[in-house]
Amino acid sequence: MSRAARQNINEYRSTIARVTMLYFIGIFLLRLFSVALPFQLNQPVLHNVNFDFTEGIFLGSGLSGFLLHNVIANRIFSLSLLLLPLLCFLQSTRRWPFILFSLVFFIYTLFNNLYVTHQQHYLHFAWLITIPFIASAKGFELLWQGARYYACWFYTMAFLLKVINGGFFQEGFGEITIKTQMASYIFAHPDALQTHLYTWLLQHPFWLNAGAKFTFLLEGVFMIGFFTRKYDKWLILAGFLIFAFTAFSSDVFFIEQFGAIAITFTSPALWKKWGRWLSIKPPTPKYDP
Repeated sequence: MSRAARQNINEYRSTIARVTMLYFIGIFLLRLFSVALPFQLNQPVLHNVNFDFTEGIFLGSGLSGFLLHNVIANRIFSLSLLLLPLLCFLQSTRRWPFILFSLVFFIYTLFNNLYVTHQQHYLHFAWLITIPFIASAKGFELLWQGARYYACWFYTMAFLLKVINGGFFQEGFGEITIKTQMASYIFAHPDALQTHLYTWLLQHPFWLNAGAKFTFLLEGVFMIGFFTRKYDKWLILAGFLIFAFTAFSSDVFFIEQFGAIAITFTSPALWKKWGRWLSIKPPTPKYDP
């Protein structure tokens, strides 16, 4: 990326911060209505560290148990997830609110994965985009670019690993995915419109298998992002289609990951437009050192 493009990104840092915090407010409200915030987990007795070293330290420190079983700490922890993004939105030119929010959100990713007994890795990228806002002006430019390149990397690697390990060439991949992932939904909702669509697709598996190949190729097109930003708006569309197809065929809801991708691939021109809408006028004020 040219130096001028980097300066444009830094010029609209306050706008980016506010839009990003609106995104976080949205996902935490979604989790609130999905009964997935810490105070809504009803003190689960099961946990799963898997092979995650960080999760092991978190569990061994006793902090996870304290946040789970202490009612006051549990409520404060949950409330902070909703209020800290709002504070960051209102104090978008200060660094300390973002430092506090990034720390609390990191703890939440550990807490959530530990007690839902599953590594919800899409939260990791959402946490990653909080890091640039705790840096200086020069650091913000580099870290914001880095978040975008990281998105290109994990989609590119998802595609390459499917090719290397043979998943891309597996016959009937789409059909097998639907049968494996959506069998319980079909059984529980035999008269639903979505079930009728699954039934038709299982009777015509060509479309399922072709759709799986198309989704893999959409992951592969993120390789373009390493070389140019010219097609970033199309990469946002590719990310949305991957999210939509995965949700439909696998019942996996990666909305947090897609939202973070859409933000990191947004062009400086659009940030300028949103800055006017949010009444943020360049040049960006000086940030905390």
